[in-house]
Amino acid sequence: MNELKSAESELKEKQEIVVAEKKLKQVFSARAPKPGKKVFEFNEKTFELKEADIEWSIHVDTRGKKRNKGKIITKENCRYLTALNFKNAWRKIMKTTMVKPKTK
Repeated sequence: MNELKSAESELKEKQEIVVAEKKLKQVFSARAPKPGKKVFEFNEKTFELKEADIEWSIHVDTRGKKRNKGKIITKENCRYLTALNFKNAWRKIMKTTMVKPKTK
């Protein structure tokens, strides 16, 4: 009986981990922006909109060429979006939420 309970608890833990990973993938994609666009960070608690921090690194691809790769540094209670400029990012935030974010 104890083995059955332990097996059930292990299965629940694994299912919770898988669900958490799926939610993380849906909420945020850790890719760097396309050329000409910027990544903005919207803090949902302080309603502040600013440019996100990106950590750049150089990798060598299979052909031997050097490539820049960017990884966005995520923070708690923040949403990330790409936009051409601050005004467009503000407009996207306004479409999804009815809260006016603070400017710089």
